[in-house]
Amino acid sequence: MSGEVVASTAKRRKLREWRLVLNALGIPHFVEAGEGGMRLIVVKEEALAQRAREEIALFEEENRDWPSRPQAVPEQEPHPPTWIILAFFALFYLQTGGWDGQSFWFDAGAADARRFLHDHQWWRAVTALTLHADVVHLAGNLLIGGTIIHFIAAILGTGLAWTAVIFCGAMANGVNMFFHGSGHVSVGFSTAVFAAVGILAAMNCWRHGQWKGVLLSFGAGMSLLAILGTSGERVDLGAHLWGFVVGFLAGNGLGAWIRARRPLPGYMTQAGLLAGCLGLVYLCWQRALW
Repeated sequence: MSGEVVASTAKRRKLREWRLVLNALGIPHFVEAGEGGMRLIVVKEEALAQRAREEIALFEEENRDWPSRPQAVPEQEPHPPTWIILAFFALFYLQTGGWDGQSFWFDAGAADARRFLHDHQWWRAVTALTLHADVVHLAGNLLIGGTIIHFIAAILGTGLAWTAVIFCGAMANGVNMFFHGSGHVSVGFSTAVFAAVGILAAMNCWRHGQWKGVLLSFGAGMSLLAILGTSGERVDLGAHLWGFVVGFLAGNGLGAWIRARRPLPGYMTQAGLLAGCLGLVYLCWQRALW
């Protein structure tokens, strides 16, 4: 059978793609082995051969950058290691002790919905993040939270990362107390930990830039929530869930900022953000203990 060669390649996958294009257009063709690979030959008229070349060229142009590669996120300059900041939580636990019902620290700083809503003690949304029921509660939050926040800090910088995590954790505590109403009391950094999970999952969505990445990241975050955040005697599922939701929303904003290639804060600004974040926690405790 005679015909005109319209394309040639050594890649079988590429050949299959071209044949699918021609089959969809109803252009009769066949494949023949030649030097350097396989040749795609269109039979009959020269006009069909020309159309085949044009359609194959158009297909290649439209699919030149497919599949798209994940956006590379530049790592930030070195900042204070996350474990140094987490060490303050451990030292603070030595001061406050566990939740035994007698400690004035817990009376002053726990996420008490009645006092938050009716007495307008807003600082409890922040101070509750620094209190822990027992050593196991503390160790779990420091281990898991430290790992996740380390990865966020590698992308955003320590100051911006901690500001985002503390802000989202406090917001989630506030939303959780609002929906629970009076009578609900909780403590723990785990709300901020799940906010960090949401932030990292959302930023990962933006790095992939496609729905597959979005679904995988969201699914991974929800799986971690299900595994770590729904069992235990003193687990506050609502706080964990709201932490993830608020963090996921904030992470989308941060991810969009990175994808737009906007400059992230420099070293001095990062230091200022970190100082401001730690200063906010200190001021909230000052207000709680007045």
